[in-house]
Amino acid sequence: GQISGTMPLYDSVQFPGLQSRLTKDIFQFLSATSVQIRKLDGKRNLAVQRFSRLIKTIWPRAQVKLYGSYMSGLCLPSSDLDFVVCLPAVHKKD
Repeated sequence: GQISGTMPLYDSVQFPGLQSRLTKDIFQFLSATSVQIRKLDGKRNLAVQRFSRLIKTIWPRAQVKLYGSYMSGLCLPSSDLDFVVCLPAVHKKD
């Protein structure tokens, strides 16, 4: 069913036959999942902040970066968050 408050993108796009049905289904899926993803944004942002804070307590000079499907905009509501922790170079004294 249609989720209230969303604007169906597929209503203004016309495609012939089977392509029309597939396109409509894809747009409905994107519309439904984008609402769910937006609802999770607060929790995801909190998780990023907490993880970053934890890493900084262990390695104060570390950088925490997000990558993956969430950053590329291709995530699903069930997608995880992918982090990379960058530590500064350590120079050995001879």
